[in-house]
Amino acid sequence: MADDEEARFQADLRKAIALSLETEEKERHNKGKSVETPNTLGAIPRRSSYAHQDEAEGVIVKLRPKDCQRSVSDGDKPVVPPVLAPPPQQNKRRNQQQKDIDLISFSAFDSIDIPESEIPNPKPSHLSLQLPTGLPSQCFSDGGQALSASPVVSGYQFFPQKPLGSPAVTHQPIVSPMPPCLSGADKYAPLCLQSQFFPQRQAITNSGHWDVFKVIGKQSNENLIDLAPDNIHQIQKLEDSCRKSVLEAFDPLIEVKEVQNEPSSSNPGVAATSSMVNGEMDKVNDRSSSFYEAFDPFEYMYSSSRKGSIRDSTDGRNSDMSYSKVALVETDNGEEEGATAKIPPRPPKPTGRSSPVAKYAQVTKRNRVSEVPERVVDAITRKSVSMTKVIKERPLGVTVVRREDFTCDSEIKMFMQSLMTLRSEFIYSDHFTNPGLIVSPMIEGQLQDADMKVTVHCNADEDHPVSFKVNPSTTVEQIIMQVYCELKLPGEPGDYVLKVFGHPEYLAPESLICEYEYVHECLKFDRDIKLRLVHSDTVKTPFARVQEDDERAAEIHVADILPYGYGEGISYQSLSIILETYELEMTRFKSALDAGEAHAKFEPLVQAVKALCALLGQIETLEVSNAIHMLMNACGRGEDSSFPHILEDKGDFCVVKFPVSDRSPRSSIDTAFIALNHLHSAIRNLLELYMRCHRVDFDLPTSPSVNQNLKDMCELVDTMLVHVCTIHKINPCWHFREYKVACEIFHGTTPIVLPSQTQHVTPSKSLYERLVFDEWLVFDLVLCTLPRESRLVFTLLGYSDEQEGGTPGSVEIAWCAIQMFNQSGRMREGSFMLPLWQLEADKRLGPAPSLYTRQSGDQSTFMIIEIPDVGGKVYFPKPLKVNAQERKREFSTLDSNTQEFLMDLVEKDIFVKHPIEHQEILWERRHFLYRFPKALPKVLLAAHSWDWASLADLHALVKEWTPMEPVEALKLLLPCFPDQVVRETAVRWIQDIGSDELCEYLPQLVQALKHETYLLNPLSSFLMERALMSPTLAHRLYWLLMTSHPQGECETPLDTRFYPHLKLMANTLAHLCGESLSQLFSKQERLVQHLNEAAAHLKASKDSLRLSVLAREMEGLHHWLSNSPTSLPLRLSHIARGVDVKHCSYFPSFTLPLKVIFQGEDSIDRALHHTIYKVGDDLRQDILTMQIVRIMDRLWLRNGLDLKIVHFQCVATGDRSGFVEMVTDAETLRKIQAEHGLTGAFKDRPIAEWLGKHNPSPLEYEHAVENFTASCAGYSVATYVLGICDRHNDNIMLKTSGHLFHIDFGKFLGDAQMFGNIKRDRVPFVLTSDMVYVINGTDKPTDKFQKFVDYCCDAYNILRAHADVFQNLFALMASSGIPGVTMDAVKYVQKMLAPEKSNADAANMFTRMIEDSVKSWFTQVNFFLHSLAQLRFSDTQDDRLTLSFIPQTYTKETDGRILSATIYGYQKHYTGGKQYVYIVRIARENTPEPTYLFRSYKEFVELYAKLCDMFPCLKLESPRDLTLGRSSVKEVAERRKYLLQRFLTSLFSLAEEVCHCDLVYTFFHPLLRDQKDANIHKEKLKETKTHVRRSSVGHIRGELKLSIVYRRDELVVMVHHARNLALPNGMEPSTYVKVYLLPDHKKLTKRKTRIARRNRNPTFKEPLVYRMPLDTVRYRTLQASVYHYDSLQENEFLGAVNIPLSSCNLSEETTRWFPLGHYHG
Repeated sequence: MADDEEARFQADLRKAIALSLETEEKERHNKGKSVETPNTLGAIPRRSSYAHQDEAEGVIVKLRPKDCQRSVSDGDKPVVPPVLAPPPQQNKRRNQQQKDIDLISFSAFDSIDIPESEIPNPKPSHLSLQLPTGLPSQCFSDGGQALSASPVVSGYQFFPQKPLGSPAVTHQPIVSPMPPCLSGADKYAPLCLQSQFFPQRQAITNSGHWDVFKVIGKQSNENLIDLAPDNIHQIQKLEDSCRKSVLEAFDPLIEVKEVQNEPSSSNPGVAATSSMVNGEMDKVNDRSSSFYEAFDPFEYMYSSSRKGSIRDSTDGRNSDMSYSKVALVETDNGEEEGATAKIPPRPPKPTGRSSPVAKYAQVTKRNRVSEVPERVVDAITRKSVSMTKVIKERPLGVTVVRREDFTCDSEIKMFMQSLMTLRSEFIYSDHFTNPGLIVSPMIEGQLQDADMKVTVHCNADEDHPVSFKVNPSTTVEQIIMQVYCELKLPGEPGDYVLKVFGHPEYLAPESLICEYEYVHECLKFDRDIKLRLVHSDTVKTPFARVQEDDERAAEIHVADILPYGYGEGISYQSLSIILETYELEMTRFKSALDAGEAHAKFEPLVQAVKALCALLGQIETLEVSNAIHMLMNACGRGEDSSFPHILEDKGDFCVVKFPVSDRSPRSSIDTAFIALNHLHSAIRNLLELYMRCHRVDFDLPTSPSVNQNLKDMCELVDTMLVHVCTIHKINPCWHFREYKVACEIFHGTTPIVLPSQTQHVTPSKSLYERLVFDEWLVFDLVLCTLPRESRLVFTLLGYSDEQEGGTPGSVEIAWCAIQMFNQSGRMREGSFMLPLWQLEADKRLGPAPSLYTRQSGDQSTFMIIEIPDVGGKVYFPKPLKVNAQERKREFSTLDSNTQEFLMDLVEKDIFVKHPIEHQEILWERRHFLYRFPKALPKVLLAAHSWDWASLADLHALVKEWTPMEPVEALKLLLPCFPDQVVRETAVRWIQDIGSDELCEYLPQLVQALKHETYLLNPLSSFLMERALMSPTLAHRLYWLLMTSHPQGECETPLDTRFYPHLKLMANTLAHLCGESLSQLFSKQERLVQHLNEAAAHLKASKDSLRLSVLAREMEGLHHWLSNSPTSLPLRLSHIARGVDVKHCSYFPSFTLPLKVIFQGEDSIDRALHHTIYKVGDDLRQDILTMQIVRIMDRLWLRNGLDLKIVHFQCVATGDRSGFVEMVTDAETLRKIQAEHGLTGAFKDRPIAEWLGKHNPSPLEYEHAVENFTASCAGYSVATYVLGICDRHNDNIMLKTSGHLFHIDFGKFLGDAQMFGNIKRDRVPFVLTSDMVYVINGTDKPTDKFQKFVDYCCDAYNILRAHADVFQNLFALMASSGIPGVTMDAVKYVQKMLAPEKSNADAANMFTRMIEDSVKSWFTQVNFFLHSLAQLRFSDTQDDRLTLSFIPQTYTKETDGRILSATIYGYQKHYTGGKQYVYIVRIARENTPEPTYLFRSYKEFVELYAKLCDMFPCLKLESPRDLTLGRSSVKEVAERRKYLLQRFLTSLFSLAEEVCHCDLVYTFFHPLLRDQKDANIHKEKLKETKTHVRRSSVGHIRGELKLSIVYRRDELVVMVHHARNLALPNGMEPSTYVKVYLLPDHKKLTKRKTRIARRNRNPTFKEPLVYRMPLDTVRYRTLQASVYHYDSLQENEFLGAVNIPLSSCNLSEETTRWFPLGHYHG
């Protein structure tokens, strides 16, 4: 028998040599034919996705044409554990050329004497093949060298190789004992045979019974085949001879043909990959010189749609059949998957993971042979050796150990430990870091140098407050001293402190009074500054930390700060029950095998495994599937066929199924034992995989470490590989025919390598339905070039026959990601179960989601991937230190053109994509730009790479750069800057911001927290440190963290993705800030819960019962607050001790917002907090808009421009709910205009008259107009820059003090409100004729409107100077999920601010927009339509006690008792149209002189109607007159006088409660018009017209406002305004200005403005530019003349001004009014 086997082997060997030579000749013959272009950077051929194998069913073999069919020898051989395909080649950066002399080598390779515990990481340079073990010694030539044996791994042997001639090479073989399970006939394992087969052909991969060879390397020799045994002693111990012929194992015609994807023009990544394969790699490398060359780092901000970023390439197939081959294919359960394909055979699918060496065998593209990455095979071999020992030494079953706590990620532990260390530095006894009280917020702004009235109350003498005046430079200490001396208080002045009246906000003694925001608010609203002086012993510190807090903070556990249910998996109890069942069934099955039952029942054991997989989330790994299939085959499952048969005839080839040879019972039992061991290993690996992404309360006994050596990442020159295994729990909503996975490597928001893609697969089912990819992906990237913050991103694509547009293609479905390095810098390795996320979660934003976070909880889809081990723990080393000082260069040493070019680049917007050439110039000249802070972000974006080799220079650059302004440094926290040193530097620069100002930027900083690569980062530490020092900031930060992840209707996948991180920060803050603040947060959450319940009950009740329901709910809330007072989420200083139930109400809108008035803390101060609580409205846009408006106001105040901006707090408390601070004493424009009827929107006087009612004295009215002018200008600029839309008259409000402000910012950034197809917002901003009327004080233009224009232009230019601030704020909010906040928002703000314009051009542009807004009639039409639509929603219940022309209610106590009221007469007025006004004579008690009031007939009728409503049974004479026709005539006025007198007589004859009610006293309250129209003896009172003095010949009057400056080689003359101009005939002039630079005999310097028609006070705002040298300009005289344009006759001269430029400082802008006169000189 042995001789027959030897003869048979020798014959097959000769045939193999002949066929090999034949193959070589064929390849040479076809070498000049079509060249294929395989995608070597893409996926390695799939091994298990297209064909399956059931050993009981047989092996399907794809044969070449029928005339070339060859027989396959059948041998009675045992089932070998199924194997998996290899990882792809490790592409080296260097080009290695090997000398290939022969096709097949007969010389032996060298062995290495390496201890079994230390597996080397060789760098292969030769090829070797794996042959089946167990070959007898007679099979090898006597002269051959011995083959070196490797440690046995799961039944296989691995042989590490070294090139011949290496000094480290020894010929000492390594002999490792075979495991017991491989004794006898089943101890066959692959043996490595050194050779290089077929240099231009594909490697051969066996499946099923076909052993797999592995391409390892090639030694330089001249032999064809080397069959010498490497370890004769090892081989002689084998009992059985070879059961497979060499010809069968090494037939060169057997080839796996790979399916290739043709490059698509729509996929640049695939096209580029193909070009590299076609020999264009060098060109591409030369072209790709910049790290971010082909990608925009801000692409993630462009839109919320994430679909389509990866396109599927055309599914092309290689159909070259010039030389037919034989290919092995497999089936699963008898299904002929590959038989019906119209394409050449696909790669064979091995069905097991039992052989680590075979698993990583390389299957390469056709016409290309490459090296197998030995470091991957070594690593898996080492792992399997360890696992084999563990399996051999322990009994069957899996042991788990219960833990006292849940497992947790090491990153969270490091974060917790770091913050506890930080907390230990803030001890409770340090009053500087633990103030425990609220310091009144401070603001940087300039105040007018005028006295301010201060009123100080003192607890010692409450009835006698001290009032005095101070100037802005007065310190708080001086105020304390003055009160102390005046009241003669006991003790010392230092024993007292000042606080804000009504609020627990304290003032620092050494500060200035003008530095506080409260003082600015008082001056803005013309209120007295009210303070309270208290003794320091009575000062409460409710938020101070105590010693118990310090002790408690030192004992915080990780479980205390984790979000509820965060990452929690199955429990130990649930798992132990399933494991007991599994072990019981395994014991029964093992007993049956021990009893010799070759066909033992395995179904109960499989069911136990299925139950375990179901408990673990229906996760069935490939290891589990392969082990089950092996077990099934070992137990004889499947059909038994005696003869091969043809499954399908393909013409050129046919598919033939060969039967599986019969096995002996002993062989089946041994195979079953092997399967049990593999099943045990698979179950353990599955549990370890599950434990990596779940927090569980159990552990597995640790397996012995394979290799704990530390490796430096920069030493790894291997190619990046990743194994895409399977996808589990497929979403039932996915309806695609095929799927594939694309993998990318991101650094920040930018991919750093072309994507690599798998083959298409269809869903398959084993125990559960899943997608089986089982492919290795290769990247054109060496491991040592990976950046520290790089991450792997996997995108699942679905392929269907029809997509949008009716064309077939792929679409992105979901994605997952993992960071390549953990917090400590260790590189990831091993298998991971990654949850898939919807596209809206945006894969381009870093970092990768936590393994504990999943979108749909237990229903999430998971992808299993594997990162190969490289033989030890790989760490990212610390960058080298470089002296940046030596590299600094002076910018002035560059030539002028380069300087100008660089400065233009630096001044440009960072969000503009610069050409590659510009980025290269920035990078090359980076050392010249150190002193330009704004250049740093652009230089960093132009960096070529962020790998370890580049970090030394980059970090030195950042650390030595000139510091940026704190607000400017925010841009370095954008997601496109993931480097930790860059972000740490940005945080260090931001630390210069005070806590009060920092609160304004907290929303952006919270968003930046999302994109920190690791949980422990400088930004989180900085925020925690500031929160420990400032209770106000801690309170603000807490609510931002709690509400930055809305849940419910507003929740998005992006919110869910970042929720655990922010919730973890919020919980940590609550535990570290002390018990007092922690309890306060709990109380506030309870308050919010009360209000949510009240709002829900209100919406559920009927309209008629809502007031009673609201009152009942508010009573309950008042009772709770009385027992447990708390601060409001709006402000920490707003303490609520109850609710003013009587004045609470709701707004009759769709969401029914609640108007809740809280009672303040101090009963003496009796402060009330007016709030609006909304449920059902998304407040995020309002919050962002008000934040930007507050920042704008800060910038204006910092530049000395006080625009009286009204801003209010807005805080979200949950999903579509939150508080809005209610501005008191304010009314909407709709209600103001409604006092003049439905057409009030078209009239000019409503606003002016409303302000007149609330400001009766001339001085009050003048202040109100000034407030209106400034605030209207401020909000005009703010709404224009922010693109606030939906501006109807219910969204614009006006305070009685004249302050105009806007509300409801649901439409912004140009998102115009539409009425059908009509755009309702058609003007840049709202500026109507009634607003202009208030500003001018009349319907004619005045110089007051010029002041308004100046306000607007100055405010606009101040914002333009800080354009980067607003772009940074919106860019940081791009990932917040706020609708509309994307890159479009950043570009919109940039467009509105027009940074490319000069200040003069920008002022001119804004002036034209003012004119357009005033002239537009559509705004008033929009107001009218909105008022018309709101008629049915009007609620007149609150208007019963008020009159339309008197907004407030007055009483007998306030005005004095009325003794009599009679009609004195009437006058004809011409203001607001012709009408008769009746003079009422009022006599009051204790007032000797009567007062005279002026009331119209309509107002008397309104009083009558109101009285009838209040007293329905009232019998009162009616003043109504039924006159038809003209009513403004004297006869009608006389008749109505009689009716009104009867009405008054009847009124005062009624009961006391009627004639002296508040409504009557409100009607007879004196108004401003009663003082203006006090002349009761005139019959007619005409409107006073401005007297215009006619100019006589030669008389000039008026002034001209000019600005003069010389900059950038230009003289700019800005013509602002002219005023008090007049024509001799008294008509309105149409004016223009003409400018010369004298002397100018040829009139070459003539410049003119546009014509301002019919205006005595025209506004031009036009820049006139002269490009002349300074030496020429300074000796000229500027002549500006004003003319009246007349189209029919000669233009008329109105005046001129001559300005010698030598008397002006041209380097600074000079702006002043110049009086007009005649020509001079």
